[in-house]
Amino acid sequence: MFDKNFLIRAKRTSIFILIYTALFALFFGTLNLTVPFVLAIIIALINRPFNEFLIKKLKLPPAVSSILTTIVSFTVVFSFLIVAIVNISAEIKDLLLKIPNVDYLYPYIQSIVVRLQEHIESVDPTIISNIQSSLTRVFSSTFNIIQMLLNKILALVFTLPSIFMIIVITFIATYFLNLDLLKFENKITNIFSEEGKRKFSEFSHESSKMLLGYVKSYSILLSMTFFESLIGFSIFRVNYALLLSFLCAFLDIFPILGIGTVFFPLAIYYVIIKNYFTALGLIIVYILITAVRQIVEPKLISSNLDLNPVMVLAAIFIGIKAYGFLGMLYLIFLMVFYKILRKIDVI
Repeated sequence: MFDKNFLIRAKRTSIFILIYTALFALFFGTLNLTVPFVLAIIIALINRPFNEFLIKKLKLPPAVSSILTTIVSFTVVFSFLIVAIVNISAEIKDLLLKIPNVDYLYPYIQSIVVRLQEHIESVDPTIISNIQSSLTRVFSSTFNIIQMLLNKILALVFTLPSIFMIIVITFIATYFLNLDLLKFENKITNIFSEEGKRKFSEFSHESSKMLLGYVKSYSILLSMTFFESLIGFSIFRVNYALLLSFLCAFLDIFPILGIGTVFFPLAIYYVIIKNYFTALGLIIVYILITAVRQIVEPKLISSNLDLNPVMVLAAIFIGIKAYGFLGMLYLIFLMVFYKILRKIDVI
């Protein structure tokens, strides 16, 4: 009934999907245990061209080249992190000092209720009083939750010894991977035939290229979100612009939350204190950032991963709707690895 080649390809594709799904589940299921090594592999892959240049062009010993690239990469990353942490921590501390004094919002809430009462004279005063009390409790509870979360973030930044342990293990693992990446590849390829070695080499090359392309795509997207938010907050003179911009970039990773988690409460706050200009400005900034993200994301990912933009858009939409951020990752990498295996004629 079906063509023989089609049946063979369908069988191989089915096996690929099963193996891919199992490995995907295993990877993310154990990620909390393997974070240092995953980070080390990513850094080592990024460092690889620089390592090869130092060894082949400058004739440095592999051990010297490896330690140099490891130190430089960690210095760059941690210099950025230290500057960010110092500035964000200062803003968090300042915010924590001001959050307890939220009683100044009470007159604004009361004025809103009074205006409602003026327009709706027939409403029972008891109901109005209950609404007023409820609004006050809601805002008080919201600020208490924010204060608790900020305290926990601050405590996490300064007191978790596991962070230092992760950094040390990642550094050591990166050094050895920089040093022995080629040896590891040779040991793995030795189990294959000459044809298998060729295909493995092609698969390794294409996978590295596409993985870096994916990291590059989302680094650009999150950087865009950060700088767009920072510019928007600065234009409208919103306090704690740096902290809020980092929060927007972080929340942008999770489509279920998104930057609306920051922008909408801020807009409501400015409406309550009667700063309608800033509230409207924040809504406009939110719409612009979201529109840019929706336009740029499929094109950026498709160009960096060499995938069809429509397929990328479908993977993003279906994945997010089905299983959120992980669902999106699952479908995008499914397409990526399927394309690689088709390209090297494995499927």
